[in-house]
Amino acid sequence: MNERLQAGFPSPPSDLLIPYDAYKADLFAATTTLFIMFVRCNPFKRATLEDPYFKRLQSTNPEKFWNIFMKKNLPSDFKDLFQKGTSMNEDSRLSLQEALHHPFIKQNANIPLEQVQAHLAALFTEIELHKTESPKHNVSEESFGSTISDEATNENEKECFTKIRTELAQLV
Repeated sequence: MNERLQAGFPSPPSDLLIPYDAYKADLFAATTTLFIMFVRCNPFKRATLEDPYFKRLQSTNPEKFWNIFMKKNLPSDFKDLFQKGTSMNEDSRLSLQEALHHPFIKQNANIPLEQVQAHLAALFTEIELHKTESPKHNVSEESFGSTISDEATNENEKECFTKIRTELAQLV
């Protein structure tokens, strides 16, 4: 894949048309989303070194970044997960397996890992099957989310995304 989606939290360098690992790009976005859920604010505006917050996070001394959130009293294992999940260097970014087995996730997960893996595997299989059945499937990244049912082009898409939303809600 040579294109990067520009929705959500694109991983760096998101503006370059170079081959990249989609799983690690998604993990970057998921880790950033986890930060927002846990800290209740955005960690940075854009994942570029022009962004002063992201630049601090990527520096040799990321404590400059964490000092901004000092009053939040964030656990060190959360900081470690976030730093490793948002590394500018894709090769040093966490893999999905490393993230799932990270101490912060293991200590804070109320759902058995096997159950999450089984649900996600089933959902991804269904998505892949749906793509092969509907080769013209073209849902933009902006429409994926709460309005996907309204944006879906046919009943199969609506059904698929409704099921995904329902199954993901059951995991939480």
